[in-house]
Formats: sequence, C-alpha cells, structure tokens
Amino acid sequence: MRTTRRRYRWRLTLLLATLAAASGCAPESDLPGGQALYRHSLPGVPADLDPAHSGDRYSAFITQNLFQTLFVYRYLARPYRLKPSLAADFPDISADGLRYLIRIRPGQRFADDPAFTDGAGREVVAADVVYSLMRHFDPATRSQGQWLWRGRIAGLDAWAAGVDAEAPVAGLKVLDRYRLEIRLTAPYPALLHTLANPLSAVVPREAVARYGREFGVNPVGSGPYRLASFDSGRALLVRNSNYGPTTLDLESEGYQPERHRDFGLESLDGLKLPLIERVGVDFIPDDAARWLAFNSAAGIQFLRLPADQVGELLADPIAGRLKTEYRAALQAAPAPELGFVRLDFNFADPSIGGDPDSGRAEERRRLRCALAATVDWDERNRIFYQGLGIVIDALAPPATGAPGAIPARRRAPPALAELDLRPAPPLSYGHLAGVRGRQEYAFFRDALVAAGYPESRIAARSYPNLSALARGIANAEINVYVLGWVMDYPDPINNFELFYGPNTLPGANYSQYRNPEYDALFEQASATAPSPARDQLLERLQALLDRDCVTVPGLVRRSVFVFRREVAVYPDNGPLNGTLLRYVGWRQ
Repeated sequence: MRTTRRRYRWRLTLLLATLAAASGCAPESDLPGGQALYRHSLPGVPADLDPAHSGDRYSAFITQNLFQTLFVYRYLARPYRLKPSLAADFPDISADGLRYLIRIRPGQRFADDPAFTDGAGREVVAADVVYSLMRHFDPATRSQGQWLWRGRIAGLDAWAAGVDAEAPVAGLKVLDRYRLEIRLTAPYPALLHTLANPLSAVVPREAVARYGREFGVNPVGSGPYRLASFDSGRALLVRNSNYGPTTLDLESEGYQPERHRDFGLESLDGLKLPLIERVGVDFIPDDAARWLAFNSAAGIQFLRLPADQVGELLADPIAGRLKTEYRAALQAAPAPELGFVRLDFNFADPSIGGDPDSGRAEERRRLRCALAATVDWDERNRIFYQGLGIVIDALAPPATGAPGAIPARRRAPPALAELDLRPAPPLSYGHLAGVRGRQEYAFFRDALVAAGYPESRIAARSYPNLSALARGIANAEINVYVLGWVMDYPDPINNFELFYGPNTLPGANYSQYRNPEYDALFEQASATAPSPARDQLLERLQALLDRDCVTVPGLVRRSVFVFRREVAVYPDNGPLNGTLLRYVGWRQ
C-alpha cells in the first residue's frame, strides 16, 4: 500500500508540475503556419475508416469527422435531438409512414482526392446517398451496418440477393440531383436515427472504385475534416476546405446557461465549423500510458479519466468536482454512457444455448438462469468501476439516456445446487486480452465456484480485439462473455435489436438468440412510434428475455472526462461520439 501511495503522489506531483509549466503556454503549434494542434485521446484503436465497417465506437469516432450523414444530433440538447446535416431539412413523410422525401443541401462537396477528375472533390448529390445505402447490401462490402435497414426498405433485400448494381430498387429512388425517395416495407419510426448513425455516412462511388479494399485507410468524404495520416497510434485530421459553410449557433444547438456556462462556449458562438484547423486523435488503450500522455506538457489535452485516478483528482467523483489544486488548470465533466455492459450466453453452443429437443432445451434454460443468478453487478461495479457505474436490471432506459428510471427486478437466489451437473457443461468465458480481461474472468469464475460449479469445467479464452471475439462467438469457441453496448441511437428499441434473430453476427445479435415469438413482437414494437402502447410491447420483450435467461444486464458506465482549461468543449458520452470534434475550440 505504501508503494502504491508513493506512486500516486509521484504521478500527481508530476501532473501539478506539468500544469504549472503549461499554464502560461499557448497550445502546441509545431505545425506549418504555427497552427495549434488539438490532441484528443481514445482508449481504443479504430479497426477501419470505411463507414460501412465503422460498427465499433473508435472507428465511428473518426469516420464521423471525415464523412457526413443526412442528420446529426444537436451538440448540447438533452434529451438528444436530431437536426439536418447533409439533408436540407427534415423529410416529408407520407401519412402512412412509408414514404420519405429527402432533400440534399446543394453545394456540399467531397474532399479533394485523386479519385476525382483533376483531383477536385465534386458536389454531393442524391445519387450518392442511394449508392451509400445500397452498398451495405452488396456482399462484397462486408457491411457491419446492413442490419439497420434489413427488411425495412422496399426491394433492397431482393436486390442484394441478385447484386445487380444497375438494377433499380423500388424503395430507393433518385428524383433529381438533390432529392431522393425512401419507401419502407412497414413504418419504421427510428429511420431518421439510423440516418444519423455513422454507418449511414455518404461515400463517393469514385473513391470506393479507386481504392477498393483499401478505402478503409484512404477514406474520402464530405465531412468537416479530411485524413492527413493514420496509423495504429494516431489519426491526424485537417480541416476539409470544401466543407460548409457552417457556423456554430449555440442557441440552435440547445445551449442552456445553467448547464453549459462553465465550459467556455459563449465566445465560440458564430464561428465557422470545424473550430480547430488540425486535430490529433491519439489511440492509447492502456490507462497508465494515456495518463502519462496527459501529464506531458505537449501531450494530449482531453481524456477519459482512468478509474484508478478518479479518487486522486476528484473531490466528488459523481459530480465530477476536481480537488482545489487542479481547478485552475483542468476541467472535469461526468457523463453516464448511453448504453450498458451486460453478460450474454452464446446460443450457438448447444451445451448452453438452444436445442431442438424440448427437454434438453429446458435443461439449458435452467442452467442459464442459475448461472445468471450468480452475477453480482453491485460487486462488479465496486471492483472494476470504483462504484461510479449505475446498476440496471432491464434493457429499456428512457430515451434521454439517463438510466435512473429503469425498474429494478430481483432475480431468484443461486440455484446451481438444484441442478444435475453430472457432468457440468464446460463453460468457456471469452474476454479481450489484457490484465482487465483476466481479472474479470477471475471474478466470474470465483463467483461460479462459490455457488457450486466445478472449477475444472470453467475456462477462459482471450482475444486481441472485438472483431476476433465476435469470430470466437460465431464459431462457438466461447459460450459466455461480457460486452459493452453503446446505443446506436437514443431510443430504447435499439437495445432490443441486440436479440432480434435476423441481426445475428455480423449484426448486433452477438448472443445469436433466435426466438420467433420475440422476433414477431420486436417487429411490431419497431413499427410503433414511442408511446405507452410501445412501452407495453417493450415490457413483453423484456419478459421473454428474462424467461429464457438470454442476457444479464447490467451496468451503465459513468465516465469522467478531464481536459485542459485552454480547451472549450462540452463532453458527450452518447451518440455525438466523434461529431463532438467539430465543436471543440480554444477557450477565449
């Protein structure tokens, strides 16, 4: 303990010295023309910068700056509210909810790139939106986003079966240069949210054709930034001179003085977006390395505070109030994540999942329920999240993203002793490689052993990244795992998509749960606008998940973001994600 405390004191002394040295300095300006570089950090590395492959949060963070979507979320509005981006306005929607007429803003251009004639980025038109959506249904794309629209847009699934690039799709029509029509197979109130998702970003056909599989490392879009360089350690973004003109309108973005006054935003009002010319996004998965990079005088200026530093910097972690000695140089902001962590069972493995034989299926169900009863999220929160998490017991947080209204339910006490475990089915726990993954596995194993499960039948398998973990699930190498889920859009229906049968891998249904009753009920709920009637449908969906013991929610992670005082920003832990970067400015 003394060694640990000395290490913390040394780190904090270093931080205080660094802040004192940097307090009179301008931001780093070692770039041509003296342009200051803003340095943001992410705790993970993007896998691919092709929007069709940006299913992970870190890839999406970067693609949201390189590409545009039809709609985005307002910077400061809570609950989250959409606004047009590439679209000129909100669509005209037919009375039956099946026809959407969308207009594109004239004058939006892709970034300059050799893919275009003479290297000059051309104007974005309606045909680009149609091409980008259809591209998700071309098997050659290997899209991670097809599940958002599968079965939703008239004729698109049938087109995918033939993959005739020139064949028309009934539900996607280019009406003229700036107008397109989307026709749905059934009402889909979440459609506009999906068109704000980074997976829906608009890409140019010429660049996809030129770069092929390498488009993910040579991205070309019409967003506020273009990519100057990219490797496993950092992405350097520079302003796209073809973007805009768009300015920051704080009132339109949802500015509220009582909530936002202390973040230095007022002086940025009316400035051209993006506010900073050049941005470096550093990918630093290791907490200690990210913390040391923040301590450097020329280091990163924004980070998610590592859990083991929360008590050292903050007087009140829940409120995000810094200790007195740091307030002059730093600012902190806590934010619950729009999403949650849960434990799932892999139904692709018959030893724990489904089985055609009804008797064996019931045995597996009882086993899953008994295993689920051993999961102690309160203790996991204390050990791994320093008590900052919010423990939940259902999948339907309110659309604001604030999970306080989630109804609590009590599970039955552990019942493993009541089961015939001769022999006990082998449990293979999948986790991401690293110390944290091994610690979480040990926590899971010890709880099961304490409840009576034979330790010899519990094993772990580690994977280097989420994509490898997904392959392990698809191949039934593992049958139990813990995953974090960040909602694609702020509507609870999105959480229930996690267990919709057609969304199995490579979609969002990692558990590979298939239940016709659940699927039919989900389809009914997803075609229903938010209302008390839909709330009842969501409760019925939750009841099916509880009955079948499919998943064990869970915990909403509450992060604390810390950034230097010269930076003016209001952090977000929800669907803004990378969109945030265009609004970051230097405090005036």
